[in-house]
Amino acid sequence: MQGFFLEIVSMGINASWMILAVLLLRILFWKSPKWIVCFLWVLVGIRLICPWNIESAMSLIPIRLEVPLGYSEKNINKDDGDIAYINIGHNPIANRHIKSGKHLSSPDESGADESLMSDIKNVLVDSQNEQIVLDSKVITIAMIMWLCVMIVMLFYFFMSYIYINKKTETATLLKENVWESEFVTSPFVFGLLRPKIYIPYSINQENLLYILAHERTHIKRKDHIIKLVAFFILSVYWFHPLVWVAYALLGRDIELACDEKAVVAMDKQERKKYLLTLLSCSVSKKSASIYPLAFGKIGIKERVIRMKRWKKPSLLLMIITLFAGIIVSFCFLTNPKRQEIVSAQGETNKDKTILEVKKASVDLSGSTGADGTMLYYVDDNKIIFGGNFGLFVHDKMSGKIVQSLDLEYIGCNQTQGDNYCAIAVDKQGQKVYLNPLRQKKLYILDLLSDKLEVKEYPNSDIWKDSSLDLFYVENTKQVSYYNAQKEEMVCVLNERDFAIGNCVYAEYSKNELKKKEERQYAPLFSQNNE
Repeated sequence: MQGFFLEIVSMGINASWMILAVLLLRILFWKSPKWIVCFLWVLVGIRLICPWNIESAMSLIPIRLEVPLGYSEKNINKDDGDIAYINIGHNPIANRHIKSGKHLSSPDESGADESLMSDIKNVLVDSQNEQIVLDSKVITIAMIMWLCVMIVMLFYFFMSYIYINKKTETATLLKENVWESEFVTSPFVFGLLRPKIYIPYSINQENLLYILAHERTHIKRKDHIIKLVAFFILSVYWFHPLVWVAYALLGRDIELACDEKAVVAMDKQERKKYLLTLLSCSVSKKSASIYPLAFGKIGIKERVIRMKRWKKPSLLLMIITLFAGIIVSFCFLTNPKRQEIVSAQGETNKDKTILEVKKASVDLSGSTGADGTMLYYVDDNKIIFGGNFGLFVHDKMSGKIVQSLDLEYIGCNQTQGDNYCAIAVDKQGQKVYLNPLRQKKLYILDLLSDKLEVKEYPNSDIWKDSSLDLFYVENTKQVSYYNAQKEEMVCVLNERDFAIGNCVYAEYSKNELKKKEERQYAPLFSQNNE
């Protein structure tokens, strides 16, 4: 149930952008036919109730929220003290940025221009790594409050329905689908499958002509169903202020759309009588509020002013408004498309996601951080090391950094805490596995092809996955390995003043057991890397 509640919250926040867009269009095109705005409000309702994350490259939603495991209670991580989380996805188009810093590049890179182009390409990678971490107990309390208020609103709806139905039991048929009742103070449409028009006994025949034109338009346009569904959506999203605004404006726009339809063929004199009929049939807000399903006369002042000045809109204005509505639909009805495959080679595979390898940009004078530098793999030819500042491959022969990976852009730069990322290398030193536990994802950096693959990884512990065949590291500051002569070697880190560029290492045979003052250290970052 908590997963479902989180999904509702996420869907509501994602729909906020479309509500704001429709509000803006409503202001910009206030002279346009209101039926177009009503149609856009219907699309907002679809956005709020659609459980599927429809994606589009045209989406302009800057941030999307989603529950990683859908409506499943698996979203509550039982191994982490009842913690739940929601993924935050950034729109790669709306959130472009280029990070500055000293770029450590491999020897075959052409120069600064190519480095800059690489950074520009990398900003197109969708950040699916950020998350909102939530306490399960807080979610439970919020969920209970949400359920209680929703039940109260639905109870109010059913009681109102029973109340109105009770009051109209004694109504008498006037003609066709029109019923008269002494308990009705203002005309309204009531019913779902077989809606009826209810009017008070006091309405004269001249006013009745205009009233029926208006109310029958409601029925023809299925407004009674739209308003009913809108109230149910409001009951679900009662905590969302923009949904309340949308619901209120939907009621106004529905009435205005019917007014426009009713007066389109009237002359000036008939329109004046229509407005007088509106005024004579209006009721107070307090009285109208007890009819959540009925179309009480709301927004009378706005309707009278608009109808008094209203002119049939030009075809050009209608086309422009419709075009703007279509743009809004494409841009805000859908979520940003995940950049599932972003690579220089343009590789496509539905079973995996290939991301372009973003080289680490690091200030060598900066600090290594609290946890310092860590060794992940060592053999005769290379050292794979890193920290929160990035992942690097040091070539022993040249003494240079030949490969690197920016860990921050994939959310793998946390070395401790809730967002901790486990990093390991296979025994052949060809693949690096990065496992940000909270994301339940596994990033695989293939050093031979220089490709970065990402996939869902519910195991969330690479060290318990026997299929990975990992290089064992007991101490990240001192790693043992066997050289080509089958001799056990030891690689030791010395971080000196904890400046990134001053990290050095020393190697010796385990049988030698060299003392610290006897070791010959070599820099992990050479001057050529700066």
